Amino acid sequence: MMKIEDSRYPNIVYIEMDGELTQNDVENAEAFMDGKYGDDKRLSGLIYIKDVEGTDADAFLSGGAVDLKHWKQYEKFAFVSNQSWVDMGASVVDWLPGIEVQHFDKAEINKAWEWLQK
Repeated sequence: MMKIEDSRYPNIVYIEMDGELTQNDVENAEAFMDGKYGDDKRLSGLIYIKDVEGTDADAFLSGGAVDLKHWKQYEKFAFVSNQSWVDMGASVVDWLPGIEVQHFDKAEINKAWEWLQK
């Protein structure tokens, strides 16, 4: 399941992943992005990964979490997850050319928000 919503910071969306990504999640994310950001507003995202057991970074991204329609709008993604997802960094960077990506441990969530605001 994926939850996507505005954060308290301008042009930064909060995305929470918990379990397997569904087609309904992808459709809801697209409707949110279209409604809130249109086709030209610049934005970044904090992606908080609670639990995506059995899902690797490639499956997560190819499953639609990153909407290609809005690709040119994205500036940064901060992935916040437990230590087992630290190795996903190289794979994520390959999928996201032109977008700054950084991984943070769950204990570093405040640091992730700060990095996104720079």
